[in-house]
Order: sequence, then structure tokens, then C-alpha cells
Amino acid sequence: MTVDRSKIAKKSRRKGHGFERKACKLMEELTGFKFARVPASGGWQKERITGDVACIDNEDFEWSTECKNEEGFDLGQLLRPVNDRGKTKIIHWWKQCTDDAKKRNKKPMLLFTKNHYPIYCMCFEHDILSSKWVAPDHWFFYNYKLIFIFEDFIEINKK
Repeated sequence: MTVDRSKIAKKSRRKGHGFERKACKLMEELTGFKFARVPASGGWQKERITGDVACIDNEDFEWSTECKNEEGFDLGQLLRPVNDRGKTKIIHWWKQCTDDAKKRNKKPMLLFTKNHYPIYCMCFEHDILSSKWVAPDHWFFYNYKLIFIFEDFIEINKK
């Protein structure tokens, strides 16, 4: 049986784009601002916009949001390196997120999930503490970063 890689890639892109649209709605609920997917998976206007979703009615919005919807992670990966470069998927995503955020002097926010799981959020602890937002009651701390369920975060901080 031959696997049609183009169909798999299309399905994967649709899944990612769907998650980015959901992330836009959640960010709107959290902030009261309007958000949109960044065309070409964050590749569009890299000199002006970072991340996968962008605030479109407040240029001074201080966060760069990267979105990942992939099956190949578990939170236990944070405790052990799994590839030859010593990085797990989550750490690789975080590096991409922080590199993009630095380009525009933004705070990095990584939203990630997989099928039948909640949406997790990873941010630097000091970025949350220095913002107007409050961390949810249930979170864990990893290497100066907070990881929590994003819907819990929205519930206590929404506009």
C-alpha cells in the first residue's frame, strides 16, 4: 500500500491552521483585542510580525504567540532529551518561539496541544509576573518557565 504524502501534509496543515484559528479566538477572549492567523505559518512579514497568530488592532501588543498542534509530544519530555541534539519537541518549539519573539522585542508565548488534550501554554515566569495577568492555580515550573492549561488562564484573566 502506497502512502500519499501530499494528502498527509494537507491534513497536517489543515489541523495546524484550525488550531491557529482557535488560538485567535482564545486570545481575543483573553485580551479583548482582535487576532488573526499569520499567513504562511509565521513567514509573512517577518520584519513586522512574529509568531503564528498576531494582534491586528494593537501594534503594541507585547506577546509573540507560537502555536503547535502535534501528536509527538508529552510533558515528560521536558525531563529528558530525546534526540541527538539534546532537544525535545517542546524545547525545539520553545526555541523557535523565543527566537521569533526576540526579533520584535516581544514576550514569547507557546500554545501547544494534541488530540484529546487541553491546550497548554508556556511562558517565562517573569513575563507573567510583570504583566497584568495572573497565573492559574494549577501550573508547573520548568527552567524559569510556567506551563499551565490555557483555558484556566483565560478564565481568571479574560476581559
